[in-house]
Amino acid sequence: MVDLHTHILPGIDDGARSWHEALDMARAAADDGITVMVATPHWHRGVYENGRKRILSMTEKLNELLDRHRIALQVLPGAELRIHPMIPHGIRSGRLMTLNDGRRYALLEFPPEVLPQNLNAFFFELQNQGVTPVIAHPERHPEVMRRPEHLTDWIRCGVILQITAQGLLGGMGKDIQRFTIHMLENRLAHVIASDTHGLKNRPPKLLEAFRFASEIVGEEAARELVLDIPGRLVKGEPYEPPAPPLQQRKPPLWRRLLRGRSR
Repeated sequence: MVDLHTHILPGIDDGARSWHEALDMARAAADDGITVMVATPHWHRGVYENGRKRILSMTEKLNELLDRHRIALQVLPGAELRIHPMIPHGIRSGRLMTLNDGRRYALLEFPPEVLPQNLNAFFFELQNQGVTPVIAHPERHPEVMRRPEHLTDWIRCGVILQITAQGLLGGMGKDIQRFTIHMLENRLAHVIASDTHGLKNRPPKLLEAFRFASEIVGEEAARELVLDIPGRLVKGEPYEPPAPPLQQRKPPLWRRLLRGRSR
């Protein structure tokens, strides 16, 4: 499996705290059947200024350690970019990291409470320079949960959506789990990733999520979510998300729960 979203590089964000912990995370990932991890430390303007050169250097060192300790895992460079107007220029100039440094796909994160303004224009600017947006964990964003039609609009614009294994398995609460299942049922998710921050906080595991997803969408479609599609993204190969169905399934219990809480 290919884990597209991880915080395994140590000491540069809220993920692994040491090289020792990074190696423990790598062992757990390999034991779970993950063969490729993309290291995606946070880039958040003024908070985590993790630029491309630093990420490349640390990824190279981690792969040397993995080889020395005979851990059957390859780590590729990447970043989780908190949406900011400077990102398109940062990618063009080589300061900011894309997935596997391919300048073809960029993993993007929304601010935690509200969606940025002019999102479609931001996406278009990236796409106009050949970079496809990949949105990290939209299933956890309160505004997206309140207005899931955003997901359909973004997919129709060519945006790729990544959901989190622990969210699907219920580790982030029932509301998020129901919403994540709704996304899978309606073809509103394209990648499952661990978003691991450590062995206890979102462990680097995908196998259980793959098995659960197989019960929802079938084994072949679930394999695409953890292997085929993320594998294409890290290789920089073209991928266009399929159009979601015109008629989606009726809103499940999570919509009623959210309505009740908003009163």
